[in-house]
Amino acid sequence: MATVSPLNNMHESSGAQFLSYGPIAIDRIVSSAGASEQAEEGQNRDPINVVAAFADVEIEYATLRKAAGVIDLPHHGTVLVKGTDAMEFLNRMLTNDVQPIAQRQSVRAFWLNRKGRIQADVVITALENGDVVMDVNAFASSLVTTSLNTFLFSEDVTIVDVTQEWHRIRLCGPRCKEYVAAIVDDPVERSSITELELDHFCSVTFNESEVMIHLGKHGGELSVDVLCPCSTVGSFVGLLMGRNVADGLRPVGWAAFNIARIEAGEVAFLTDFGFDSLPHEAGEVLHQAVSFKKGCYLGQEIVARMESQGHAKQCLVGLRFDNSEEEVPSVEAPVYAVASDGQPGDCIGVITSAAPSPMLGSANIAFAMMKYDAASVGTAVVITTPTGRMEGAVHTLEFWSASTSEPSNRN
Repeated sequence: MATVSPLNNMHESSGAQFLSYGPIAIDRIVSSAGASEQAEEGQNRDPINVVAAFADVEIEYATLRKAAGVIDLPHHGTVLVKGTDAMEFLNRMLTNDVQPIAQRQSVRAFWLNRKGRIQADVVITALENGDVVMDVNAFASSLVTTSLNTFLFSEDVTIVDVTQEWHRIRLCGPRCKEYVAAIVDDPVERSSITELELDHFCSVTFNESEVMIHLGKHGGELSVDVLCPCSTVGSFVGLLMGRNVADGLRPVGWAAFNIARIEAGEVAFLTDFGFDSLPHEAGEVLHQAVSFKKGCYLGQEIVARMESQGHAKQCLVGLRFDNSEEEVPSVEAPVYAVASDGQPGDCIGVITSAAPSPMLGSANIAFAMMKYDAASVGTAVVITTPTGRMEGAVHTLEFWSASTSEPSNRN
């Protein structure tokens, strides 16, 4: 079943421009050798309409950096894991040590297949009653639900894909908590939002429904994810915008957020890595999502072997092209080494994401999946374009940090 945002009518009336997120992007990720049959068979294949932009992308980007923008996330799915054994079961399945996390706290992990290939990039949140909410890509929610269920025996665990019942939006920007708190009338609930700590959530009541408010970090800025029933999300967003639009809040599309996430070094599942990827190929996500101290989980032997070898054959890196007048590199564009005569040499990688960076004087930046031997910071690279070629160098994944308000110098 296709995932259709309950906010689509609202977006259309606002003149939003849409892009299709789905099979084309996913097929690019799973086309490499090693993609699992389970991923091919288990995923939802219908495209999802995602807002590209509501207005001028530069204005929307500035909103993310100066105030906060509201981003619809129909490409996110939600899986609910219920039962007294939920956390213990997930700890045996996922790559991270999830059992110690406290109530109302979140942690990132991978769900792998037996070959150690990533089936889902997951953020799990522990509820007070022992149940778990899993934030996954919408194209992996059915796969996660079906495949995890095959490992259940006598555990008190029920796993349900609730993507069609619950919807997620995100406020991204330095004032995100302030804007959400402004629509909560109960002083106790409002205080729980303003005092929320990173990777924790609180609950508020809206239209007699429970709404989860989760504090994270995306695009280099603080972010608040709001998870609420599909039946109430329209009213929630309407009130949110009504009370805050005069104070700087505005809707933001994927185009502006994509620039921010690339600047911040935030690689994305099914965009920069996917069903055929090993955890060690996913850049810094490895250290966020994998514990090398916990006990067994599915695919652990492959992950441990890769760790003992020191690296995978390929990995995600950043690329910086300093000529801001050139066109933005195309996704899927081959990346070449620079030969001794200065011409493109061997193919050493492929572009997965790219954008011009406002924080770097409009220099073009990108993520690329590169051969490990060519992935050292500072390595010269070149790509060809319809109008010529672009020269650049390997950079760390992070290009800019809001904590310092300075460009990263690690290149």
